Amino acid sequence: MTGDQCDECAPQTFGYDRTIGCTDCNCKPEGVLNGNLDCDLDTGACDCKANVVGRTCDVCENGFWNYPDCEQCDCDPAGTTQTICDRETSSCSCKGNTGGLTCGECQPGTYNLEASNPEGCTKCFCFGITSTCTSSNLIRTEVSVLSFVINVSCECKSYHFILACLWLRAITKTLLYLIDKSEFQINCL
Repeated sequence: MTGDQCDECAPQTFGYDRTIGCTDCNCKPEGVLNGNLDCDLDTGACDCKANVVGRTCDVCENGFWNYPDCEQCDCDPAGTTQTICDRETSSCSCKGNTGGLTCGECQPGTYNLEASNPEGCTKCFCFGITSTCTSSNLIRTEVSVLSFVINVSCECKSYHFILACLWLRAITKTLLYLIDKSEFQINCL
């Protein structure tokens, strides 16, 4: 401690307390910026190099590995968890429905890799007909017209496909019942 009344922390210490004094900063020389081993007098936070975190600058931030150099991991952010990668090995930390070395691939039975999806990819919903699906470049939009024509043609070669086609016809009829002045045509072959 220092000061006229011994009420201030000396360099490389923090958190003055009348009873116990000050605590050592313990800044890690290899993790601090410009060799500065002093820390914040109140919090004890050391001044870390880029991509280094922790009160004492002792670990790489999420998405980086190989302390103290802290190199960026080669992972797809859309397919990784919040930690992104292992800070020791750089192995990517994949979300539940993603895989591959960089977590940039959807697992079988899933599609549409998105960063906002907590699982990374969405499970296929193909009504039990198949478990293989892919993303498309089509977009969802609101239809504001009251008159339109729907033509759907299903080529049904098995019992499951016939059921799916009949289900599609029933859903379409219900939808069109709710919208006036609509035509529809569904053929189950």
